[in-house]
Amino acid sequence: MQPGFVVIEREMGSRALRVYFSAELVPPKEFYREGEAVWSFTDAAQSFQFAMHDRRTGETTRFDELLGLLYYACAEPGSTLHRIGETAHAVGVSVYAAITYASPPACPSSSRAPSWSS
Repeated sequence: MQPGFVVIEREMGSRALRVYFSAELVPPKEFYREGEAVWSFTDAAQSFQFAMHDRRTGETTRFDELLGLLYYACAEPGSTLHRIGETAHAVGVSVYAAITYASPPACPSSSRAPSWSS
């Protein structure tokens, strides 16, 4: 397990957002330039990255794209996640949704980008 931060940055000209995991002890908050783009720190939240090890096969699966987990009860009431979570909770199962910043290698990339409000 690797503790760290989910860092959100905004490009000052286009107002584009980007999100990434940082394993630094303190989230990076400096302005920096990439070509003509100037990026600034927007927010950060504590998180962690982890891997799962299968003792039977010896295989380790990393989850580097994972930003965090969302408990179903925090999802909007009436949403698909909330409805599935309520059904599972009734039989003693907890449901969490993974929040990622990239598609896992085995999954095709989505053509629908998340919509971020400014």
